[in-house]
Amino acid sequence: MTHLSLRHLVFLMLIATSVTVATGSVAAQRDPLASVVEMGSPQLETVPPTIFAPEQRDSIAGVVNEARLFGVPLVVRVIQAPTPLGLLSEAGAIAGAAPSAQEITKRMAEEWLATEGVETSPGAEDGILLLVVIPEDNHQLTTAAFATGDNALPLNGLTQDRLHRVITTIMPPRFADNTIAAGIHSGIAHLSYDNLFAVPARLQPTEQQGRLRDLTNSVLVGMTGLGVIALGGLILWIHRRDSSRIPADGNTLSPFEAGALARGRVDEPVLTAALLHMIERGILRASMGHAGALTLAINPEITTVDPFEQQILNLLAAEAGQDGRLPNAAVRCVQDVLAPAREWLQDELARRNLFNRDAKVETLWIILGSAAVGVLALFSLVPSIVAMSRYGLFTFGIAMFMVAGALTWVARRRWTTSAGEQVLSAWLSARPHPEDAAIYDTIVHQDALLATPGGPDTEPSVRMARELRALGAG
Repeated sequence: MTHLSLRHLVFLMLIATSVTVATGSVAAQRDPLASVVEMGSPQLETVPPTIFAPEQRDSIAGVVNEARLFGVPLVVRVIQAPTPLGLLSEAGAIAGAAPSAQEITKRMAEEWLATEGVETSPGAEDGILLLVVIPEDNHQLTTAAFATGDNALPLNGLTQDRLHRVITTIMPPRFADNTIAAGIHSGIAHLSYDNLFAVPARLQPTEQQGRLRDLTNSVLVGMTGLGVIALGGLILWIHRRDSSRIPADGNTLSPFEAGALARGRVDEPVLTAALLHMIERGILRASMGHAGALTLAINPEITTVDPFEQQILNLLAAEAGQDGRLPNAAVRCVQDVLAPAREWLQDELARRNLFNRDAKVETLWIILGSAAVGVLALFSLVPSIVAMSRYGLFTFGIAMFMVAGALTWVARRRWTTSAGEQVLSAWLSARPHPEDAAIYDTIVHQDALLATPGGPDTEPSVRMARELRALGAG
């Protein structure tokens, strides 16, 4: 195995491992809206137990339960201090460096959370603790703080900023009115609302996701982007390729060649127009059976000088029986039976430089290029999703758009060269024979004619054309 192959193998193994680890990490998280009512930690604890009246305790416990019902692992702890924390802070100040009452409450909440171990399951570290400190001699200086486990936030619409808003904006007016229980109840109610209805915060990637995102943004996005550029360059090069060659055999055209040049392909309308013309001239005998099925038979008494029609006649003769009649199976798939005649006319136009002789090869190039870009894009999709890479997802969308556009373009592109366009224009300007003009119109306008609704009043020529196109008599 070469050094290059080893490097590619290590690269693929790194991506697979990163995707597996990151996916497993995401899968291990609990449902963020799953009920946690059965948490072991009590909803409310107070020190001393008599801070609130029974109805106030029930009210706070009830709103905590409502939050838990929608996935918030919340507990409330309330303690009564002998003096406001701010006074304690000022008494111990050294050169103005003492923490504020709010900072002291925050530290107490964090220590309490670490000691009690509030979480939905052992090791989850997803608990949220609300600590309220009530000064015994001045309830209006009550402070509150949240402490959260390492994996608690963000949770649905809950973020640190929204928890901070609860303790700085929602609760303080109630505390200032000496309605502590009402303040706690109102704060938790706002917390529950944010959990359910606030816009979720953007998830921060894990360490594994960060590494995978760097890999995705640098390598996978780069490879996919280069593939998109290469495919676009290939299409542009093909489109601008010099196809203005001098016609090889003059400007003469048959009506079938003119129709093929106008459509840009030798497709079903060209072949159907030839069959209809051969039926009209009596080269082929056609009849519609009682069940609406078309029957075809060769009339050996009338011949044709047109090379394309002669190719068709030879192919039909090979399928016909001794009486010149074609089997029903051959009639039903006449377009497939006569496919070699279409190929012959394509090659003839290409030989005269009226059709792009490299069209089939260029089509294959576009298909292979589109497949390669599609594989690169799909290969980068899962890592981009797992790593939350916006660049990866954006590049994937651009790649898919490019592939769809390339395949649409290659399916609809005209094979007629500049020389073919010039010869066709000269043929039309020369006012072709009425019979040739009728054949040309049948080719060019056939799709629109057959798109009209069918029914018992459909003209026989339209019904026959539908049969020959394998569309049914209509």
